[in-house]
Amino acid sequence: MIKIGSVIICIYLFCGVFVNAGEKVELLCSFEDDSDLDAFISDGESEIVNQHATEGSSALKVVYKADRKECRFLSQSEKFKSAFTTDWSEYSTFAVDVFNESETESFLNIRIKSTDHQKIWQRQFKIPSQKVHTIKIDIKELKSKIEVDDVMYLGLTMGESQYDPNAKPITRDCTLYFDNIRLIK
Repeated sequence: MIKIGSVIICIYLFCGVFVNAGEKVELLCSFEDDSDLDAFISDGESEIVNQHATEGSSALKVVYKADRKECRFLSQSEKFKSAFTTDWSEYSTFAVDVFNESETESFLNIRIKSTDHQKIWQRQFKIPSQKVHTIKIDIKELKSKIEVDDVMYLGLTMGESQYDPNAKPITRDCTLYFDNIRLIK
């Protein structure tokens, strides 16, 4: 009996799907390996580190530079489509864990696009200082702006945005750690 349970757990982990407190979760990115960065491009400094992980032993460290109007860490188009699930319609929530190293709160823009970048959803989130914060976005909210069965862009940005005139500018360099980017059923 123990062997069967072990096999089932291994299959879930291998496929990037696991059960967490009654939820079915599809892990989009865990940042456990440098190859996890292959699907992304960045305007700032980014690297996999062994700090502030919420799952596994590693997380992504991104330094957003204040000398830029907007600083981006994103995956788009073919890179996104080859690395991640593009049909989010069967899920209820998009989630990501964030740790803000700064002494003060920071403001992170999450931008999600579909349909060849024609449809855009963006919101700015306040990230408290010195603690892990989980951002959860209801897929129903995304459906009001984008085609959730054709997602092709995920941006984790800071600074001004052409999509949100109220987005706060970057006033100082800011270091955020990301882990466990996931979809939840």
